[in-house]
Amino acid sequence: AIAAAEVYAANEIKVFIFEDFRSTPELSFAIRYLKATSGDMFSASHNLPTDNGKKVYDEYGGQLIPPYDQILVDEVTENVKEIKTMPFSEA
Repeated sequence: AIAAAEVYAANEIKVFIFEDFRSTPELSFAIRYLKATSGDMFSASHNLPTDNGKKVYDEYGGQLIPPYDQILVDEVTENVKEIKTMPFSEA
């Protein structure tokens, strides 16, 4: 979550980050409450804790589903040539 915040902030994307672990329903509520355009959940889900992954949620608080998930992947693949970051303390 910290690494993602460093990338988003470096690209002038406003970031809200929880101080502690939160459940998926809390993330869904927070996205809508804050009127955010999206939210990220980093979780191993039902896998081992070492198998963390990123789940992206839309402005309605729902997880991206096909075809929107692939549209996002294609957009990033085609347009991101460099990954800018900034220290979390400055973000």
